[in-house]
Amino acid sequence: ELSFRFSTNTNCSLITKERARFLAKHRVLVTTSLDGLAEANDAVRTHLSGRGTFAEIIAGWDLLARARRPIRMLSVTLTDGNIDRIDGSFFDFLAARGVRTCTVEPDLIAPLSREPADVVAALFRLRAFGHERGITVTGMWEKPFSAMLPSSKRSDTFACNAFTGTGINVLPSGAITVCSYSSRPLGSLEGFQSVLASD
Repeated sequence: ELSFRFSTNTNCSLITKERARFLAKHRVLVTTSLDGLAEANDAVRTHLSGRGTFAEIIAGWDLLARARRPIRMLSVTLTDGNIDRIDGSFFDFLAARGVRTCTVEPDLIAPLSREPADVVAALFRLRAFGHERGITVTGMWEKPFSAMLPSSKRSDTFACNAFTGTGINVLPSGAITVCSYSSRPLGSLEGFQSVLASD
């Protein structure tokens, strides 16, 4: 018999009271993305019109919190537009809202126009900001280092489904992938039994 735990990754901009209640009723873990405080986030996460999304995202967070499903985990994408705008005040904001885990990843679609050493320095600076406030800052960039440690010292806080083999990712289309970083479909919800039976 299989036991399921559900999570969803949403930008929270379309959360309504009804959707927040539904997610809480079904105990769905909600993770989201926020790329800094208003100035940093709105420099990179905008509507087609150019209008920022920070206020809408936080309104969604507030609705989830009122439904007793507060955000505890989020991801940040580092871009040329926000990398210099994220500082300790962002992590003060997250800590005040009860966030405990923050994954930080450099943008893979539009790579940063920085030297790798500068990106590494930024990652460790953000990690220190989080650590000072009790927030775990991690990401896929940490995996190679973690893999070199003895198994008793590995950090498994950010465990991708592809590494653990204990989860699947379902896209809005119904396609099933091994994790959110993979675009290769394993099948679809309509053929879920064949996905479970496959290698």
